[in-house]
Amino acid sequence: MAGLIAETLKDLEVDVVQLSRLQGLLHDVGHGPFSHTFEPVLERICGLSHEEMTQKIVKETEISDVLSKNGFDPTEVADYSIGRGKIRYQNQIIRSPFDADKLDFTMRDSYHTGAGYYVDAYRIAYNVGIIDNSLGLNIKALPTLESLLISRLLSFRSIYFHKTSRAAQVMLTRAMEIVADRLEVEEAAKDVEKYIQLDDYTVWNVIRSDPRTKSIFEDLANRRLLKVAYEDILYRREGDLALLERKSVIEGIRDEIANRSGVPREEIYVDTPLLRTLPMEDMSLEVLFFSSEGGEIKRLNAEEISPIIYQLRRTVMSTLRVYTRRENVEKVKKAAEEVFRGGSSFYYRVSY
Repeated sequence: MAGLIAETLKDLEVDVVQLSRLQGLLHDVGHGPFSHTFEPVLERICGLSHEEMTQKIVKETEISDVLSKNGFDPTEVADYSIGRGKIRYQNQIIRSPFDADKLDFTMRDSYHTGAGYYVDAYRIAYNVGIIDNSLGLNIKALPTLESLLISRLLSFRSIYFHKTSRAAQVMLTRAMEIVADRLEVEEAAKDVEKYIQLDDYTVWNVIRSDPRTKSIFEDLANRRLLKVAYEDILYRREGDLALLERKSVIEGIRDEIANRSGVPREEIYVDTPLLRTLPMEDMSLEVLFFSSEGGEIKRLNAEEISPIIYQLRRTVMSTLRVYTRRENVEKVKKAAEEVFRGGSSFYYRVSY
């Protein structure tokens, strides 16, 4: 997809198209074991993201030698692979509201889960252009972009944020945090050769053999997953839900539910995955459209021509769930409802 987008852009050299393909190929090599599930462990212990690990791996492994032998600067490729290179439109091929990554995973995961969300990725790829050094989209492809954004939102709600999928992820993340000392996560983040040895099989065996995580392993292996005691889907304006990203706030909620329910806090899990419905880091930036009718290129403001983008740009979706073991569900449900919906509840007492 990245190569296809690059080929569509006019006046680009062949090596730039190849660079785009390398972006698509390498942009996720920094993911740890069990992919996104490992991310909270890496961030908490090392203060690093998988993107930063991608840069390290591209620059510090044999990938660097292969790139150099073929005429590419490994540092440049590493930066572009996570959308942080010098040329803006080149970054946006892999990091924008309609980048190759989003086109790929939205189609792929919808197909393999049977969700049925369809996006004409090729119509987007064939209608890109460069406006003021930024990646823009021909106005003809506006309905397709709207379809992509809505499909992405629905995919997160029904696939990535699905309660059963998240239950398994929450359990696995907790187990990896507990055995982080045996996994030597901090040391691995400094030594990329050690980091790439942390694969699913290695971590799974550590979780299975460690007495501290044996019960989590057995529950996962036998599909005795955590159950939802409380759930709320929140759609708020950008900034209103930043509160739910704070670890101290989440831990405070967990403590209060534990106190009210009498259930040990280690058996209570608060999960708050958050999604910006318009996938842009800086929400003040425009989604750029152009019209080339009559041979004249016109720059158009996305919000003025698309009420869908106008609304999505101002909305954040968060799924708030409280999980616990099956036998604790009723007690935790009652306590969570008191915390979140009572007259002196969490929402009334915490200042935004």
